[in-house]
Amino acid sequence: MMRLCLFLALTLFSLQARCDDCYYYWEHQCIKITDAGQRALRQYVLLSPSINYLSSQDGQSCDAAVAEKQSPVNAQLLERFNNAASRIKTCQTPITELKARVYDKPGMATWHYDRSRKERPGKTVVMVSPLPVL
Repeated sequence: MMRLCLFLALTLFSLQARCDDCYYYWEHQCIKITDAGQRALRQYVLLSPSINYLSSQDGQSCDAAVAEKQSPVNAQLLERFNNAASRIKTCQTPITELKARVYDKPGMATWHYDRSRKERPGKTVVMVSPLPVL
């Protein structure tokens, strides 16, 4: 019985500790099909200039904490991303929703961010800044 109580206490503590640190960034993609037969695409990635940190409160999940904090600055974010997108011929459709990419582990956030940031043939990355901080 004591082992069970200890296990439950450690599990609850680890869940609470895991949700305290949140890492997020914003990303939007525009894709243009250049040759459907060859499956050739032209991809434009609009990306925030860095990974941001947020500490969640009251055991709140990282997704919920970032969404709650993003809500007041959402109009600014959309305006900045739409301004950057308007300079790209492929991205003429206005962005109406921008959801943050959220992670609870810094290594995962860095890996995904670096992968999004890496340019390659057929892929262009556009950094969008300055962006509001949550």
